[in-house]
Amino acid sequence: MAAVGVTPDDRLLVRPVGLVRLWALSSGIDVPLDSVVDVGVSDRKGLLRGFRAPGTYLPGFMTAGTFRSRGERDLWMVGRYEKVLVIELAGEKYRHLIVQVEEPEGAVEALRAAMNRERLP
Repeated sequence: MAAVGVTPDDRLLVRPVGLVRLWALSSGIDVPLDSVVDVGVSDRKGLLRGFRAPGTYLPGFMTAGTFRSRGERDLWMVGRYEKVLVIELAGEKYRHLIVQVEEPEGAVEALRAAMNRERLP
């Protein structure tokens, strides 16, 4: 499980919650909201995981940490949920953030609203 939010200064924060924090070997990520290319909900079984480096993979139970594939890194914070939030980034350490949240569709709506809101100069 992960906590996902946007700060008042337009930064995306993703933090692992509970045991995922230990298994992910990560305290999370903090990136500018402008780095977010797309957000969506996906079935985790259809996503390419890659090689664990470092992280934890317990089939059917936990996928957490950094996984590498095709020269890119993805950060996973997923337990047993089938539907996950996928955040695509550009110009950051990770290409994708794949996270388990309580309501992935609601998280997508909130993130898209934050991405589309008018910025004051």
